[in-house]
Amino acid sequence: MDVTGLPLLSAITFVPLVGAILIAFIPRRNPGLVRATALGASLVSWALSLLLLVGFLPSHPNFQFVERADWIPPSGSSTSWASTACRSPSSSSRQR
Repeated sequence: MDVTGLPLLSAITFVPLVGAILIAFIPRRNPGLVRATALGASLVSWALSLLLLVGFLPSHPNFQFVERADWIPPSGSSTSWASTACRSPSSSSRQR
């Protein structure tokens, strides 16, 4: 289930990078703006991760929030991102 239709995994990964790039262009004499930009990027990333949490189905056995993109189209290479639930063996199935 995709909550928003947005590429959440990519956004969660790259929002902090965009924030860092923005901070690199802020003059040093304005530390308040640097802090506000860092806080803003962190809050956006956190909010996106909450959307991911809300839409995640732990009982779903397949990958969720799958994103695919052509990386180098002439060579036919592509990249994929996905999320899945990690499970530990239940206590009833462990061998003693």
